[in-house]
Amino acid sequence: MLGLDVDHLLGVCFAARDLSDPAPDWPPQIDRLFSAFVATWNARGQRPDERLALQWLEQQPPPVVDASAHWPRSAPPVFVPPNDNGGSQIQALPGRRRRQERRFPAAIPERPVVSYVWSSAEPESNVLSSLEKLAQDTSYVGHSASLVRCFFHQRHCLLENAARSTRCIYPGRLEELEVAFRRGVRPSPGLTVHAVETAREPPSSVFGREWHVFSDAGGSCFDIRRAAVTARTLRTAIMSGFDGRAVPEVISGHTIDGRPSSRPHMAIFPLANVGWKWADGRLMGLAICLPHETAPEDEEQLFRALSELVRRKRFHDEDEAPECEIGLHLSTGEVWRLARQPEPIGSSLKPGRYLRSARVWATATPIALDRHPKARAHEARQDEIAKSISDACLRIGLPRPVQVVCDKHSAIRGSAPAWSPRGSPEWTHWALPGSLSGRALTHATIEFAEPIQGPVALGAGRFFALGLCLPIGGEAGRA
Repeated sequence: MLGLDVDHLLGVCFAARDLSDPAPDWPPQIDRLFSAFVATWNARGQRPDERLALQWLEQQPPPVVDASAHWPRSAPPVFVPPNDNGGSQIQALPGRRRRQERRFPAAIPERPVVSYVWSSAEPESNVLSSLEKLAQDTSYVGHSASLVRCFFHQRHCLLENAARSTRCIYPGRLEELEVAFRRGVRPSPGLTVHAVETAREPPSSVFGREWHVFSDAGGSCFDIRRAAVTARTLRTAIMSGFDGRAVPEVISGHTIDGRPSSRPHMAIFPLANVGWKWADGRLMGLAICLPHETAPEDEEQLFRALSELVRRKRFHDEDEAPECEIGLHLSTGEVWRLARQPEPIGSSLKPGRYLRSARVWATATPIALDRHPKARAHEARQDEIAKSISDACLRIGLPRPVQVVCDKHSAIRGSAPAWSPRGSPEWTHWALPGSLSGRALTHATIEFAEPIQGPVALGAGRFFALGLCLPIGGEAGRA
């Protein structure tokens, strides 16, 4: 057994769950502790024996966490000037900077000591010694104001409030932190340990709530009509990141013999400037979403493939392209550069707006129908399309909606019509990859009998950016 005790010396823990969540992160998860140890290892001169100890630690299963209850500290937001990244501009002067709202979440625990226990871990004496030295020199966790005293031990202890970790580290995490440090970018959080859903939770689809976001970094500028082809191109790039290794079915969408999978698998969603008062439909980025029940080892393989993509230079037009970017080469010859965004700041890039609960949802991108409508009369045709969309809800694990209203136009501001008149310019049509070419498209507003938890993506193109819905009304009004 291996234990780690972290004593918060000031009786306060300053740490945020993420940039968009004002709640404090209590107790601090093991990936936060691991990052602190890596920073200490770097400050101590990057000793090889301590590196081996960190690599041993990242291979252990998630620890049990014992922490007391806490009270979130109440504090008003503050407004601070952004960092100076344009020194030659007049806006870089302190008096000209536009101050941005910042919050500094903090937790006040009943007991300041948090314990982490790996019940099956038995480190060798040299590994334990290296871990002890790193812990002794680690003075803060999370924010620099969170002063701590850390120490490893192998004694058995009574856990009063033991709980499962919500995040974990994984093999390769140390290397990932090193790469992020060299690039000067914020690293992604650790892997999420999915909790068992309870009956009290609102109904949700098969799609997971942890998205990996890539934002527009230049090159060709696309609007939302190109979402499907760019999503298909990103999927092709991800497949190449496996370098001949077997791709898990949950990522490829195909079984080992090459047939289409009947199980939920990876989807790529568009993040567009839609749903706002002045939305213009510009494609701001793409998000990778895995199903709820994805095994940690499969999610780890996706992380490795993404890291390989970011490291490669051959996806760029220029050798001097930034290391943190990838380039998507479309069949038209256009190139779209994307940058990894572990914690998106732009409102249109935040997955949270697609993850809310609501009874009424509307398509931001049109639904590609599973079957082409056969009815000729307008009313019969609309009923057939509505029935197809209703069946699509069941297909992703949602209840059957009480009402489906289909239309050429979306109820989401900024999205493009589902189809254009004959003879209209090519750029006004939705670009569809080969597997979806010829599918009938339609926008829809869908109402359920009870609130539904996002994300919601429907139809034959749900894995390639089509049929993605936004909640409207209720909580969605604060998106």
